Amino acid sequence: MSTMRLTIRALTVGEEASARSDLARVADEQGVGAAATEAIARLTAAGGGFVCDEVGKMADSLLDLDVTDVLAHAWDRAKAIDEARATSRVEPGTETIVPLATHTATAKYEPRVDVVIDEVPITSVDLEAKLELTLRGALLAFRGGELASVRSGDLEVTGTLSCEGVRIGRRTTTLDLPMLMRMTPKLEPAGAGG
Repeated sequence: MSTMRLTIRALTVGEEASARSDLARVADEQGVGAAATEAIARLTAAGGGFVCDEVGKMADSLLDLDVTDVLAHAWDRAKAIDEARATSRVEPGTETIVPLATHTATAKYEPRVDVVIDEVPITSVDLEAKLELTLRGALLAFRGGELASVRSGDLEVTGTLSCEGVRIGRRTTTLDLPMLMRMTPKLEPAGAGG
């Protein structure tokens, strides 16, 4: 069975996207980071290029985060899951089915790149990745206190990447939950398996 990684890059701008080129394009078009631009203008060309490269590296690092743990914990807050886990634990040999009509959660990552010259803070550049998760029509089966199967459902993820408050990318992806669970073994409610 092949497995997949769910990254912020895949959920916001697409696997092929380069944060460095997108940041440069948006900065040019929208005037993002005017304070940073002014500070960089005071640097040599090489120094300014270095700062832009560091911001791009931070953005690429953010985009490459695997978010399967975030998705797994997003549904752990559902009381029905805790109850089904407990019931199936105390009633061995039985299966407890949990229907989740709609369940939502949001996760944010907000790194900042500080520009410091000769130990003097010059400016900073703020990045934000936001994931809005909506689980619909899920039918989960628990046996022995563990998630036994996912029989139906979709997970809609809207991912947004911003720099200095300006949107760089936004994407909405709908994933088939049973298939996602088979391809992403880590994507179980945190209490499952133990």
